[in-house]
Amino acid sequence: MKNRIIPCTALLLTCVTAAIAAEIKRIDIWDQRVAIVNTEAICKRDVEAQMGGMAERLTMFKKEKQANGVWDNDAEAQWTRLYVEHFRDALRKIVRERLMMQHYKIEKMTIDDKNLQKRQQNWVKQLRERGATNIDISEANKQVKESMMLEEFRGKFDNAMEYPKKPEVEKYYHSNIDNYQRKAGSKIRVIRIDPTTINKSTGTKVVRDDPYGMLQDIRRDIVDFGASFSEVAKTKTDDPDLRETGGLIISSNKDPYIVVDDYNKVLAGATRNLKIGEVSQVFPYGNGYAIATVEDRRESGPEPLEGKLYDKIFNEMYESKKRRKEDEWFRTTLAKTLVMQIVEGNARPLPIDFFFPDDKKNPDFVAQGATTNTPSTAADDKSKKDKKEPK
Repeated sequence: MKNRIIPCTALLLTCVTAAIAAEIKRIDIWDQRVAIVNTEAICKRDVEAQMGGMAERLTMFKKEKQANGVWDNDAEAQWTRLYVEHFRDALRKIVRERLMMQHYKIEKMTIDDKNLQKRQQNWVKQLRERGATNIDISEANKQVKESMMLEEFRGKFDNAMEYPKKPEVEKYYHSNIDNYQRKAGSKIRVIRIDPTTINKSTGTKVVRDDPYGMLQDIRRDIVDFGASFSEVAKTKTDDPDLRETGGLIISSNKDPYIVVDDYNKVLAGATRNLKIGEVSQVFPYGNGYAIATVEDRRESGPEPLEGKLYDKIFNEMYESKKRRKEDEWFRTTLAKTLVMQIVEGNARPLPIDFFFPDDKKNPDFVAQGATTNTPSTAADDKSKKDKKEPK
């Protein structure tokens, strides 16, 4: 006898709007079973928990609009479509993971108990540090255990023999070279002096007599007497972040070359005509004054295939390989399982391609003979019925 999965569409669980603005039907039972993976039931709350907070945000949005009297059938229809889209994605994920958990047990896989306890303790500690109260310890421990079980099962698809080879990475890089273009950038160091400072002894704010003159003296030490810009910046600049980097500005993506016009127009104007290694004159900067130097400039063009970029492409390619192997396992497992959906009390087979929606975005999907039919909804059925029946 074949195993059974009997999922119900989200339209049995939330507000359902007919495709032609017909009567809105509501079934909103939080503990309603929406799927069965073999003998294991999945409830609405399980699926909504996989929606990453979207269910809660949608519910709050709807309540606010209803309270303000700006909710109608069109809004309900749009809300339902958005809910269903996220609900289906979550259902696909949870069915996949439940099947993995079941096969984890069938294959008698195990996880290390000491590592489990350590991660459970760390997770509860993190929840408390985030301000969580009334933590359900048993539920938190269950989440950690299930996460580790899934990690262990997915290890089946991890094979060092399939690591991308350098020629593969290079081919991918050159085939997608447009994705790795970068703007021209400059490597710039800045020393900033503010009009006020904090007295370290008393902790009080002190107004400086001549911040502009202070910076002129600092510039003279660097230009005339050969002091290192970066070393002076570590002790003289009032910017704590720049003090850590010796005055070097680092972009949000950790690149020491910044697009200075995007970063700060004043700084761009002060450094635009500087030669490499030249120190600018003192210029107004923020609430105070600054000097800057350009250590290097980089032309626009593709980022070299090295360092972090090479690692990024390598990891993405390997993760893609693992994902394809996992998808193959999932597809094969589903093929051995009877999958049903229930719409308005009627059970019908749920096609395997429901769990692989990205396949339909592939132009070869139809040509390969795959069906493009999606699971119908109550709204779809009502619309078709209305078209067939005479008015």
